[in-house]
Amino acid sequence: MRLPKFEYLAPKTLNEAAKALASGTKGSVLLAGGTDLLVNMKHRVLQPKYVINLKTIPKLAYFSKGKEGWRIGALTTLHLIASSPMIQESFPVLSQAAREVGAYAHQAMGTLG
Repeated sequence: MRLPKFEYLAPKTLNEAAKALASGTKGSVLLAGGTDLLVNMKHRVLQPKYVINLKTIPKLAYFSKGKEGWRIGALTTLHLIASSPMIQESFPVLSQAAREVGAYAHQAMGTLG
């Protein structure tokens, strides 16, 4: 099964990604891990005009606690969420949910984004 035709965009910064997303309006999707998006595209559930790859933007795989609360980056894998002692302690349900998603391969590739 082949993917439908689309334009592939590889922004280098969050600002570039935001501009690309805004310019494509309803015809754009963000690619993070790809485990759901690519399958849905192959089955024609989604047929975006633009695919914006977040993997080309550095430092989007993180979690941190700050004054305004927790932040989890869009490229943080489910495996990292499931295995992090900080997440296990602060958000045990999130950690458990990440462990329950698919097989290890899905957890290693799948992202929160």
